[in-house]
Amino acid sequence: MACGNGYRIPGPTKQADFLAEHANRYSESMMPGSVHKVGRIWLLKSVLSFGLIVIQAIVVQLSIVWAEPRIPPQVQRPPDMSIERLERPERSRKAEPVDINSASASELQALPGVGEFSAKKIIEGRPYKNPAELVQKHILPQTAYDQIKDDIIAKQK
Repeated sequence: MACGNGYRIPGPTKQADFLAEHANRYSESMMPGSVHKVGRIWLLKSVLSFGLIVIQAIVVQLSIVWAEPRIPPQVQRPPDMSIERLERPERSRKAEPVDINSASASELQALPGVGEFSAKKIIEGRPYKNPAELVQKHILPQTAYDQIKDDIIAKQK
């Protein structure tokens, strides 16, 4: 007869003796200082490993939080303001319009939608009879022109 663990038992009469012998071996292995001690060491190592993983995760999370830049509320950009507006000072609408025939590159770049490249193209395309020529000569796109059309003029010399 075969037992569940693969051992063969010679006959049904010896089955009780076989089970008693293996029960004694099992109980001896669970005595302090034997396999049970190895199990406790494994458990201790597992708990320590898990603890280290948790500590590492906490450190990573804290480093991410601490690495975020802290910007005071008065310096933060309002949601409706573009980044270009932060880089260039806003011109007041009551200021005198900019003459595209005589303005410097820095004066042109102060206009919304006009960057360094566009200012250079405006200067190279002078003289202009009217501001709408910026769109007609393909110097500015229509959207950029619509933003600045009230702030520019084309004076004739």
